[in-house]
Amino acid sequence: MWSTWKLIATRRRFASASRTRAQAFHPRIRRGIFGPFYTTKGPKGTGLGLSITHSLVKAAGGTIEVESEPGVGTAFHIRFPLETAKT
Repeated sequence: MWSTWKLIATRRRFASASRTRAQAFHPRIRRGIFGPFYTTKGPKGTGLGLSITHSLVKAAGGTIEVESEPGVGTAFHIRFPLETAKT
């Protein structure tokens, strides 16, 4: 399994993307992966990792999306707005 990271910063947002060749998520699974206690790992998983990540990203005003295709892999796209303090 391999993984790549890409970081992009503009004047308006900061974006991060992680792509892996790990097994792709079926569309039915993809719909629930950000829910608490949702796991595909059976007793080995708690189902909290993506749920907590989603909550933290959302609390910071960002977004997280998943792109997954069988035979290609899975990518997570995380974006945060960059705002300057208003005085």
